Amino acid sequence: MSFLRKRCNVKPARGPYHFRAPSRIFWRTVRGMLPHKTHRGKAALLRLKAFDGIPQPYDRVKRQSAAFYQHKKMKSKLLTEALKSEVVKNSPYQKLIESYGYHLLDEKAFDCNIIVIKCDDLSSPAFLQLCIVDYALKKNMKVVYISATRSMLAFKTVANKMMIRLSGKLKFLLMSQFLPNGFINDNDNTFFAYLLEEINKQIDENDKEVFIICDNFAVFCDFTSTSSHILTFIRRLQQFRKNLEIKLVLTFQSKDQICNIILHESDIIIRIKRVGNGFAKDITGQLCVMEHNGKAPYTENIFNYHLSDRSARLFLPGMSRPEL
Repeated sequence: MSFLRKRCNVKPARGPYHFRAPSRIFWRTVRGMLPHKTHRGKAALLRLKAFDGIPQPYDRVKRQSAAFYQHKKMKSKLLTEALKSEVVKNSPYQKLIESYGYHLLDEKAFDCNIIVIKCDDLSSPAFLQLCIVDYALKKNMKVVYISATRSMLAFKTVANKMMIRLSGKLKFLLMSQFLPNGFINDNDNTFFAYLLEEINKQIDENDKEVFIICDNFAVFCDFTSTSSHILTFIRRLQQFRKNLEIKLVLTFQSKDQICNIILHESDIIIRIKRVGNGFAKDITGQLCVMEHNGKAPYTENIFNYHLSDRSARLFLPGMSRPEL
């Protein structure tokens, strides 16, 4: 300990780059345990990385006092107690659903899951949709992709960039080809009827599980002002065949009344939120996954994601991006 109390005449503004820095003391201690004069020991010592300070990316995060984290912990406890209260059961969404008289998932006669992707801060859900397509194709499932934002060529280009191999199990439907000529009347249901008929053609008798993905479901709300048409369309998607398991993946890039109903009645909600560029280079945004299991409070899992030129990586908060 007497060695640690000795001083070294260096300028503190230049940082801990001197012989008595803690990292240098650790390096010198490890050097004494290795045969550093041999080729093997020298190579082992070169692999040792020791430094002082705060590691990346936490060196760019604003430092907070202990009182800030105590207040944050207290708020999380209060939020947990609030979710357990009767306020959640009597939420305004429940009254909104009762006014329409539609319960999408209360009495399910068919095996169906509704997965909702909600985008915040103008974040793009394209990488997440492609990851779901890749997962379904690897499991040899049928995928019906309904696109309102990109063509088949653009979809293949993005899939090739992320190194996702598309197969014949993927059926691509462009929404514009089902639009009628002229304006759509309020009570006109032909667009949804054409779309249901085309989806039914793409599903074979041997298919047991089907993913139906809509890259921007908010466009459906623009086609009609009658909300019952959209809810009826979702219920008919669930009732194609009794032995067919259908998973609906709906993406919302805007929020309205229909969006609130489907969010409240969905099985899984995935919320995408971008993180500012000044936060960290290894983090592009956050994914908040909330699973509705019928019990309050709902569990929420938070993941960070990083988008590179040819891949997307998920990792837990506080951990560095895996180098693969």
